[in-house]
Amino acid sequence: MTKPDVLSIGSFPPATMTELAEHFALHHHTQVPQKLEAALAVRIRGLATEANRGASRALIALLPKLEIISVFGVGTDLAVEYVPDLVELARRSDYLMVACKGGPETRHLISAAVIDALGPKGTLVNVARGSVVDEAALIAALSSGRLGFAALDVFQNSPNVNPAFFRLPNVILQPHQGSATVETRTAIGKLMLDNLIAWFERAPLLTPVG
Repeated sequence: MTKPDVLSIGSFPPATMTELAEHFALHHHTQVPQKLEAALAVRIRGLATEANRGASRALIALLPKLEIISVFGVGTDLAVEYVPDLVELARRSDYLMVACKGGPETRHLISAAVIDALGPKGTLVNVARGSVVDEAALIAALSSGRLGFAALDVFQNSPNVNPAFFRLPNVILQPHQGSATVETRTAIGKLMLDNLIAWFERAPLLTPVG
């Protein structure tokens, strides 16, 4: 039986690459290709891509037979009450974890009002993008005790960190590597692979995004 042609983009764990090659006719690139040979492009039915590589409209346009995009990334589905108002959500929370996309739509989503609602016993954890948090408001709140603690994996001017953070005893800082363990990355790769396999076996996707 002919294996489906899959284009993979990124740097995946060895175990993930091995399984991809076992199940598919694999065409691998570490960076997003700007162009593909026409004969190959029309055969690609699946795309396996790292979250930070993505799939641009230009790339998708190159692949007329593309059926599925499976992403090497993580997420949770967050079965509890949905609280649409962030200030109210922060008010109810002891720990507020930020895990959303960056960009203009989410700039300073975590505002001074949200930070104040979290309060002097609350903890803000940001593993999303530095732009999502009003960093000046965060530093002011941590300095004055209006916010209890913060744990930050990303910063407004990454990789440069505002020196004010280093003077605060109630903040934990680390470079942007929250999922960078062998075990986690291997599990992420397995999930990406399993979604691809499910699609081509006409089984339900494990983690579809509508």
